[in-house]
Amino acid sequence: LDPDHDRWLRDHRPTFTVPALPFTAMVDRLAAAAARHTGQTVVGLRDVEVRRWLAFPGGPVRLRTEVADAGAGAVAVTLLAHREARDPRLSRFEPVASGRVLVGGIPAPPALLVPLEGGRTAPDPYATGELFHGAAFRMMRSLVMGTNGSSAVLDAGRVTGRVTVPPGHLGQGLLDAATHAIPHDHLHVWSDRIANDLVAYPYRLRTADLYGPLPSVGELGVEVRFAGFDGGDERFPAFRVVLLVDGDIRADLNLIEILLPKGPLGSALPPDRVAFLRDRRPVPGLALSRAVGETTVLERARVAESDWLPGTIASVYDVAAERDLASVVAVKEHVATRTGAHPSGVEVASGL
Repeated sequence: LDPDHDRWLRDHRPTFTVPALPFTAMVDRLAAAAARHTGQTVVGLRDVEVRRWLAFPGGPVRLRTEVADAGAGAVAVTLLAHREARDPRLSRFEPVASGRVLVGGIPAPPALLVPLEGGRTAPDPYATGELFHGAAFRMMRSLVMGTNGSSAVLDAGRVTGRVTVPPGHLGQGLLDAATHAIPHDHLHVWSDRIANDLVAYPYRLRTADLYGPLPSVGELGVEVRFAGFDGGDERFPAFRVVLLVDGDIRADLNLIEILLPKGPLGSALPPDRVAFLRDRRPVPGLALSRAVGETTVLERARVAESDWLPGTIASVYDVAAERDLASVVAVKEHVATRTGAHPSGVEVASGL
């Protein structure tokens, strides 16, 4: 995959900076590999887990899938990405995601979810900057937010830009759009056990049951319900995500997400996040460092905390890979706060 060729990847930048392969695209590749291996219809997935982010900070990445039989009607699939090393002997494929894929006859769909409570029409999360997705992923037409979940309408054929997400094997773009109905950066509205300084991202697909193909045109309904915490661990909020076609369940997902610290940049208001991270415009007071008199102080741990998607801070601050990230960021912020510039516009000499 190469963002210069597969341009839809450029519209998936979780921190508005570095392109990253969506979780649902990983799932799609596992399913496609299982279908090729068995020649059968994929009807479900079990325990799909992300091992690491697959980011594209500097060009193409080679992918590979490995498939092994896992009993009747199931195969174990692993998605791997090639990690280049300066010494070619150390370059290797590393696991990105893995899980079991079920094949065979399509089962009968289950019952619908519990009713949505306290539903109110929500503002367009794309327009407010609450969601980072670019035009290729903007398939959600409407959103109703409740106290125990949400309801949304997707348009499978909606095209808001020149680039579209390829359907893949399962409909990877639609599956991603279904997760847009989850308030990832303010999940405290669904549970008072989730702090407002945490943000959630897909981590594990405990189960997925598929009751027919997702359409390439027309409207789909999405119902999301908060389902507590996976195994009682409050780091992993759980959701039931159901996609409906003409009122009938077409896909039923048990999605587990992982909570990460927002950090000082992620904690900014959505318009300020977009301005600082995506548009490289200065936002007063938005910084990783702190001022102590005339001195700028920056803890390395603070940089690492905000760089959970590798390459984010280097991209936002325009720091070359060979330089010490924290030191250069500290100098850039020291100058930027005194000049009104965005840190990316400050050039730092080789000797700092």
